[in-house]
Amino acid sequence: TLFLYYDIGDPAIDYVDMKTGPTHKEGQIVVFLSQDRLVLTRAEIKKEENIPDENLSQLDNDIKIVDTDFSDGITVFPNDEFSIFGVVKPIPSLVKPTEFAYTYEIANRISRIHYRIKKSDGSILLDTIKDVSLGRIFDPSQPKNVVISLYEFKHEFHLSIDPGTYAVEMVGLDMQFKEVPETKEVFVVNSVSGNETKMPKNE
Repeated sequence: TLFLYYDIGDPAIDYVDMKTGPTHKEGQIVVFLSQDRLVLTRAEIKKEENIPDENLSQLDNDIKIVDTDFSDGITVFPNDEFSIFGVVKPIPSLVKPTEFAYTYEIANRISRIHYRIKKSDGSILLDTIKDVSLGRIFDPSQPKNVVISLYEFKHEFHLSIDPGTYAVEMVGLDMQFKEVPETKEVFVVNSVSGNETKMPKNE
């Protein structure tokens, strides 16, 4: 079976880049590699707001940095928050009919991600499990109209970390909390000190 996804996690995103101002990014449809069951699509970094929107994505034109390349890690300032977006494949599962015509319930899927964030000395900074279930709000005037995807996620982190390099290890879990093969990912978070990026006005 061929599985496809958008390389940035969405067909397109509009936002205000911290450095360059209003930005429009187009997503490209790409093929899920056969050996992968989990792919990271982008990270979003912005000033900490203390407004929880875990697994919630909306067209908000926020001021932020969008990073689509995890190979060199992501860079944050100590008081930034960051969100990780990703997509998972279906896994073998039984299905059963629901009370609604032509609809079925999935017995198993990649339903959670287990994160371990480690300091440079190998000690654990954070050990947490987060749900895979992304809700999208397409019309800001109707915030209760949320469209759910069971195969995507947006996971927020408010760490307030000291300058340094941190390793983020993640693995997908099925509905019985068992690790799913081919779902392990590792990337680094570089927390830097100094003058923070001047943020443009969000007009």
